[in-house]
Amino acid sequence: MAALLSGGCTDEGGADEGTVEGVGTVLQVNGSSTYVIQTADEARYVPVNLDENYRVDGRVIYFRGVVPGGW
Repeated sequence: MAALLSGGCTDEGGADEGTVEGVGTVLQVNGSSTYVIQTADEARYVPVNLDENYRVDGRVIYFRGVVPGGW
């Protein structure tokens, strides 16, 4: 498991702004350059600055970031 300190994530569910952290699986979206982090409870976060070293489909990581609100 790798540690990831992310400066920002967006929650596809539209959560209020705040810090989020946990363990999730990195998933590549339809072979594109977009990745999401999915947690065990199926919450999905779209990292805005996921380091290239963590862009591995299926990799389990620890993450922490900020979910912007009001969108």
